[in-house]
Amino acid sequence: MYKNLQELRLNPETYNAGKKWETTDDELLIKLFNEDKSYEEIAKEFKRIIGSIRARIIDKIIFPEYNNDNFNELAEKYKF
Repeated sequence: MYKNLQELRLNPETYNAGKKWETTDDELLIKLFNEDKSYEEIAKEFKRIIGSIRARIIDKIIFPEYNNDNFNELAEKYKF
């Protein structure tokens, strides 16, 4: 995994992979997501991989809305 992370950080399209997210990053993530940007577009904006964008969206947007009854609704809403 460490080697893969090094490779991602050498790539200009993913050089922020594995780096800490800042509060301003989260604010921009939410803004871009609410503008219906694709996961791919958001990943390019942040220079991260799509998986990390999805994980951050789950953590910052989906999880706060989650309850035991709305799993399928959220999956459809957020295209998971």
